[in-house]
Amino acid sequence: MSRVNGEKVVCGRDWTSEALAEELLRNADMMSQSGGGITFSGGEPLMQAEFLLELIPMLKEKGVHLAIETSGYAPHEAYVAVVSKMDFVYQDLKHHDAQEFQRWTGGELGVVLENIEWLRHADVEHRYRVPLVPGVNDSAADRAAFEVIAEGAASIEYLPFNFFAGAKYSMLGRKYPMDDV
Repeated sequence: MSRVNGEKVVCGRDWTSEALAEELLRNADMMSQSGGGITFSGGEPLMQAEFLLELIPMLKEKGVHLAIETSGYAPHEAYVAVVSKMDFVYQDLKHHDAQEFQRWTGGELGVVLENIEWLRHADVEHRYRVPLVPGVNDSAADRAAFEVIAEGAASIEYLPFNFFAGAKYSMLGRKYPMDDV
């Protein structure tokens, strides 16, 4: 949502899976030549798992490389159904402690850990990503705990905190929960 003359208006567009596939495939030749592909990201793409499961086969049949960036906070069945069809996964790790995970995300860490356990043994290339938040998950002890979750995977990436994220909340007329960070 955005505001126009003080009024909240919905931004964006509704898509059918067929129409979106057609739009995305307009660049299939360029993706093929460059070795690129399509990455599903945004808020949490697995919240649209049914839509993705309609869309993925249309892209795969054209040979498009598919990736997803996910928090892993999704029902296990949806996670497995979508992630098993990906060529690459960016798996976020937000926090390693269940209480702190609940405090900062409002979710249950066990949901993410169950999905990570499946990913660990799946035949899907993946990389863990940790968005570091000062004072929340950026200590040496936090990093050691993330390494345990990732089982020492060489492919763990620590991302700097995005101090501009709060602007998105104000555009929606919401309070940014990390104003004090």
